[in-house]
Amino acid sequence: MKHPLRSLLAVAVAAALPAIVHAANVDEPWYVGGKVGWSDFYSKDYAKDFGSADTSNGDKVGAGAFVGYQFNDWFALEGGYDWLGKEGIRNALGEEGKQRFQGIQLSGKFSTPVTDKLDAYARLGVMGYRASGFGDKHDGAAPLAALGLEYNIDRNWSTRFEYQYTNHLGKTGDNGLRADNGLLSLGVAYHFGGAPAPVPVAQPAPAPVPAAPQVMEFKLNGDVLFAFNSAKLNDAGQAELATIVQQIKTAQPQQAAINIAGYTDRIGSDAYNMKLSKERAASVGDFLVSQGIPASIITAEGFGKADPVVACDNVAPRAELIKCLQPNRRVVIRAVGQAVQQ
Repeated sequence: MKHPLRSLLAVAVAAALPAIVHAANVDEPWYVGGKVGWSDFYSKDYAKDFGSADTSNGDKVGAGAFVGYQFNDWFALEGGYDWLGKEGIRNALGEEGKQRFQGIQLSGKFSTPVTDKLDAYARLGVMGYRASGFGDKHDGAAPLAALGLEYNIDRNWSTRFEYQYTNHLGKTGDNGLRADNGLLSLGVAYHFGGAPAPVPVAQPAPAPVPAAPQVMEFKLNGDVLFAFNSAKLNDAGQAELATIVQQIKTAQPQQAAINIAGYTDRIGSDAYNMKLSKERAASVGDFLVSQGIPASIITAEGFGKADPVVACDNVAPRAELIKCLQPNRRVVIRAVGQAVQQ
C-alpha cells in the first residue's frame, strides 16, 4: 500500500462521521487500559551505508498502556505509552544492532455502535517518539491513526481489538533508519465507577379519582304505602319498600346518604299535613333500618303540601278532589353516594 496512513485517515474520518450514540459508560468518564500485540515496520529508509539485519519474533512484540476520558457518548480523548518493538539494522562497519522505537501518544477516539455492547471506533492523533540504537537517538513527532472494535463486557470492563499505524518514525541522519509502524493489538480497559444501574422503583398507582356522585331516586305512591290520613305502612307498602332496600344494599349504602321526603295533598290544615308528612317519612325510615340500612345515613323530612305535582283547581266534589290530588301524596327516597349504582 503506497500511502497506508492516508488510507487509514480516510477510513477513520468516515467511521467517525455517523458516530452519534454508543454503549460507552459516561457516568464515570475516566478509564485506563493496556494492550499487547504484533508490531512490524514498513517503508524502511536507511541511512547511506546502513542496511537491514535480522529481527527476531521477540523483537516484534509491541505493547502499551493508556488512559482516557469519555467526554460524551461518541468522543473520548486518550493518551498513553507505546513500545513499538525493535528493528534489526547494520551500520557502515558491518556491525549489527537493534533500533528501539517507543513513544507517548495523544489521540481523539470516535466511536459508533454496532450492537448494544459492540462499538467500532477510530483514533486520530500524534505520537512523540524516540528511536535509538548504536548509541544514537532521534526524538520526534509522528501522526498516527487506528481502527478498532471495542466490546463492553459490563459497566466496568471492556476489551478492544485494534490496528494502529504510525507514520515516519526516526530519521536516517540521526539514528540511521526511518520507518512506518503497524501495531495489531488486543487490549483491555477498566472504566472507573460503573455502579450498577439503579433499580427502577415502582411508582405507586395513582389514587383512583372518585366518580361523580350518583343518585338513586324512588318516587312512591303514598296511597300504596299508607291508608288515607294514616302514617302506618300497609303490607303493600312494605313489599314495595323491601324491593327498594335490596337495590340500595346492592349499591353499598354505607357509602351513601339516604334522604326520605314525605308530602301530602292540600286537603286539611297546614299543621296537620306537615305532621302527617313527617310521620310518613319517619315510618319509611324505620322500615329501612329494620331491613339493615344504617340509621346513621338516613334523614327523614316532611314537607306537607309543598311542591304539589298537580293542582286540581277546578275539581269540586271531595271524592273527586281526593282522587285528583293522589300524585301529591307521595314519598321520595333519594340515595346519593360514590358507590350508588342505578
